[in-house]
Amino acid sequence: AKKSEKLSLEQQFKLYSALYDEYRSYSYDSSFVYINKLRTIADQLKDPVKQESVKIKLGFILLSSGMFKEGFDTLRVVKTKLLPIPLKQEFFSLMGASYYNLGDYNKDNFYTVKYNQLGSRYIDSTLAISDPESYEYLSAQALKFLKENKTDSSLKQFQTVLEKYK
Repeated sequence: AKKSEKLSLEQQFKLYSALYDEYRSYSYDSSFVYINKLRTIADQLKDPVKQESVKIKLGFILLSSGMFKEGFDTLRVVKTKLLPIPLKQEFFSLMGASYYNLGDYNKDNFYTVKYNQLGSRYIDSTLAISDPESYEYLSAQALKFLKENKTDSSLKQFQTVLEKYK
């Protein structure tokens, strides 16, 4: 390809983000490849928002693959003040769900309660910055209801999500 046909760094970032999104839920190895490409481009662009978004993506795949320590270590250094609202929502929701999952994984009377409280704090942060009619709000609230054993409210909320957001 001619030099003029090459993708800009911004275009490459967008493309690799889309590829990451396609792989993130089922292929750790592929996701990790795209995370590293995204990190390199974000650093080349010296774009702090992109750099923070890459940490969130990495945290997601680490946590999803059961690497709790590595995932939380990655997410703890995310500078949330730099994030636009959609990335803050993604971050807070990921942290909330991850603490809930950690509580489920531990299944004991002390740590499960502690992790569920932490999870709820992050979910409350998602709720505070989200439109009450948005997917982010409705799904976060449904998850919180589930963790509070409000199963009827949770079911109703998840049904609303499914109806509103196919």
